[in-house]
Amino acid sequence: MAKLFSRRVIFALWLTFVGLWAERIMRAAWPLLSTLVLGVGVLLLAAPDLWPLVVLKLAGGIWLLSGLYGLWYFFRRFAAPTLGAARARLDQNLPDRPLAALRDISKGKRIPRCQIQLRPNSRCLGGSSAHLR
Repeated sequence: MAKLFSRRVIFALWLTFVGLWAERIMRAAWPLLSTLVLGVGVLLLAAPDLWPLVVLKLAGGIWLLSGLYGLWYFFRRFAAPTLGAARARLDQNLPDRPLAALRDISKGKRIPRCQIQLRPNSRCLGGSSAHLR
């Protein structure tokens, strides 16, 4: 079986696939990461030295609850991308959708029934144009 895509296209497809993974992870994990960064920022500002213990416990509880919400949000929203989604994303960003055209051409060559269906149409077109000459 002949290769459908060149190495450059396959490399671009894999880069798109990795980018889709990164995009979907970030879209699903932004509440969790925001909570984590907020907690680390508060700790790095040395704020625990300035606040009473009751405020620290309350802030820690709120931070823990928001972290749990972030985990729930992540598992609820995350869906792993497929190679088909990467191919569609790459193809829609290229002019004239060349990947879909290559795939359609290769499918047409593999299916002889397609060629059988095209023969009568070409005869009809050839016969109808003969009287125009």
